Amino acid sequence: AAEAAEEVERLSEAISAERRTRESKCEELSQRCAAELSGLQDVLTQERQQRERSEGELLRMVEELCGRMRSELALERQDREATEETLLKLMEDTVSRLGRAAMYPG
Repeated sequence: AAEAAEEVERLSEAISAERRTRESKCEELSQRCAAELSGLQDVLTQERQQRERSEGELLRMVEELCGRMRSELALERQDREATEETLLKLMEDTVSRLGRAAMYPG
């Protein structure tokens, strides 16, 4: 009976030691997982910030390009309108001269 009690005590201590080892390893694994998760969150945050910066830069470039295109279109329109006005004046002058020439031949 004493031997059985000693065996039970020894097994109980072995089980307790195994439990402590397992708990320690679980805690260590949990800490490593938490560290990995924190690292991944940092990476995701950095990537999101970089994406936002890139999107902002792209948007700025598109807006700048649109502004330049609007300016170029406005200049083209002004040039076309000036050319049309010059041609219209030339046509009016020509019609006027032809009209005078027809009214007062040679």
